[in-house]
Amino acid sequence: MLELLVAELEAVDEDAERGRELRALEAACRVALTAFTTLASGAGTEAVLRVIAAGAREITGADMAALGVAVCTETPFTPWVAVGALPEGLSPPRPRASLALGVGAERPVRLEDVRAHRAFQGFPAGHPALGPLLAVPVTFEGRRLATLFLGRRPGGLAFDEADERTVTLLAERAGVAVELAQVSDAAEGERSLLEAVVQQLPLGVVLLDGEARPRAVNEEALALAAHDRAAADPLHGFAPCSPDGEPLASARLPLSRALVDDEVVRNEALDLRRADGEVVPVLASASPLRGGGGAPAGFVATFQEVAAQRERERLRDEWAAVVAHDLRAAAGTIALSAEVLARTCAAATPQARAVELIVSAARRLCRMIDDLSDVSRLEARRMDVRPAPLDLAPLARDVAERVVALTPGLRVEVRAPGPVLGLADAQRLEQVLTNLLSNAAKYGARGEPVLLEAAAVTGGNARLSVTNRGGGIPADELPRVFDRFMRARAATGSEGLGLGLYISKGLVEAQGGRIWVESAPGEATTFHVEVPSAGS
Repeated sequence: MLELLVAELEAVDEDAERGRELRALEAACRVALTAFTTLASGAGTEAVLRVIAAGAREITGADMAALGVAVCTETPFTPWVAVGALPEGLSPPRPRASLALGVGAERPVRLEDVRAHRAFQGFPAGHPALGPLLAVPVTFEGRRLATLFLGRRPGGLAFDEADERTVTLLAERAGVAVELAQVSDAAEGERSLLEAVVQQLPLGVVLLDGEARPRAVNEEALALAAHDRAAADPLHGFAPCSPDGEPLASARLPLSRALVDDEVVRNEALDLRRADGEVVPVLASASPLRGGGGAPAGFVATFQEVAAQRERERLRDEWAAVVAHDLRAAAGTIALSAEVLARTCAAATPQARAVELIVSAARRLCRMIDDLSDVSRLEARRMDVRPAPLDLAPLARDVAERVVALTPGLRVEVRAPGPVLGLADAQRLEQVLTNLLSNAAKYGARGEPVLLEAAAVTGGNARLSVTNRGGGIPADELPRVFDRFMRARAATGSEGLGLGLYISKGLVEAQGGRIWVESAPGEATTFHVEVPSAGS
């Protein structure tokens, strides 16, 4: 009978223990759920920590509760929240002395009286005295995120195993909410920093989401769109056109090409004609943005106002045109006078040789002046280019004959089997072809013929190709071969300003064509010029 009574009492104790555990679990889950609800409302880390600390204080009946994140012992807990018997305005403490016990321990720490511990160094000024202390780590996936401190006044009941178990259950479940809150705060901080940077940029910036809806527009973009910023629509507040005044279809806009064609557009010159009639010249760029896995995450467009830069370019071009005109007149006078003088000099005399040198130098000077004038007109987009239907085959033969006549030792093999009809400006295309043949003669192997080909290519375009054998163009120079003032290392001692290929590229592109080069060191170098077909 006695044994049966003992067994019944033990069963009652077990039921009571299970009941306490269930109540502790229920209380922990209730506080954790409140923390998640707070986070879902848009609150930050401090608000979530305050909910957890207040819930732990209520569950255990503690006089005070505090929850803080410690980075190191030299800096205060950040953030730090405290509830209960603590005065307002206390600064966050550093994780030192007795507080360091809870921060450094992997398991909960319970003290009957914190003042009796050897690490105790007193309370901060204005801090109420505490006796019993419980410190529990808040973790997520094995990482300590924060430390939860609970305290009672001196003489109060010490925290027992049940308190420790309940608060540990709470800390385990609240760890997910703290982690999410910290991640959310970090993301919000990065977003705020990005917004601040975008707003301060001296460029107009428009950000679109993956559905092409505006997400952010900075002040500079609004200022470019219209004077009245409150009424400005950054996407429709102006009529874009090309620098020559031609209205641009929406499909040709940089942002449209990024949206539809997945194209990256860099520094394309546009004029923005605003509703008030003012024209603002800009350099426009646009690019798709990629998220994880390469999926489209949005789009960005930037607009840099270049009115001042364009005015400087205009003044520079005017100055260059005036100087070129005066220099060309002076050089022409020198060349003409030298040619007249040459007729009066006896052949094969030192005087005759000197006059020849003067004539040659004057002609070179005229060519350099012409190059500088062409560069100025190209960059100002004032180059007079008039494409018309043209047969490239006879043009290639005529240019080859003239260049051969002026270049001793040069041989040019022309391959133009039939009519090659293109749409081009004959005079400007001759200028390009003359430059390419002259370069081939200058850099090609002596005695090797230069090959000039004219042919129709796939798509109906017309192509001219100039090939010479020789040293080739080094791989590191190929990307810069069409740059201004680019002189190949092999050009040491040769004449010229390094503008020929730059001008050629500008002339070809002004006609709607393209030019490129293929070269292998020690083998052949080929420059290709392609213009639209006569029927395009």
